[in-house]
Amino acid sequence: MKIPKLEQIEFSPLLWKEFLAADSVWKTIEEFYPYLRENAAKIDYCKGIEIDVSSTRIKKLINGYVVLDLLEWDRKIQLRFKMWQLFEDLVGEMMREALKESDECTVVNVDRLIKGLDYVVTNSRSKDGWNVGIQCKRYIGSALPKCKLGKFGSWSRGTSAVQLTERGNELRQRWGSKKKFVLVCFNAFRNNTQQDRRFGNLKKSWNCVMAIDKSKKSDTPYTYRIAIPELDRIVSWC
Repeated sequence: MKIPKLEQIEFSPLLWKEFLAADSVWKTIEEFYPYLRENAAKIDYCKGIEIDVSSTRIKKLINGYVVLDLLEWDRKIQLRFKMWQLFEDLVGEMMREALKESDECTVVNVDRLIKGLDYVVTNSRSKDGWNVGIQCKRYIGSALPKCKLGKFGSWSRGTSAVQLTERGNELRQRWGSKKKFVLVCFNAFRNNTQQDRRFGNLKKSWNCVMAIDKSKKSDTPYTYRIAIPELDRIVSWC
């Protein structure tokens, strides 16, 4: 497995909490990196990480998330936080970095305050205080029959393309057309007709569906081809 160089890795705030905990094995990226190199050689089905992102810091943040995702998926490490929590933290930090030159915009965590959203980007010039809402889903599951959603657990419902399509429609009905709603996902896009159709439906319900992981090879699930051209459009909405 080809891994990023040490200077190309950075952690989001929640990942730093993971590393700085009193009983953590590692306290710095420098301490962690030799372990990463040693174990990366054992993950022979990984073809490396290809990131096409203009921002140097955002690229580093994604590298930090990806290398831990690889090791956690392959059971080389155990983490206190769930990967979906770390993904939400990554998205928030990416947005803060993308908007760092904008004095009027602030990224605010609204999980459990606004149903269906994890973040809003406040704007001091906006009449309602914010223009863009963001929902993070590390994983988007296969379609669940709409008539049977109630029979599944909250996690299955929450990651279902069916429910996420409904959630996007509900947000737009509640807040109107002036606000933009973004669904951000990671290890979610696979090359099959049903998945393409589900993502097509999601894009009708959300103003933007940003799939960070563009890899479509299901036989090598951890070959990453990462690009986020949609980020510039989202920033302009903010």
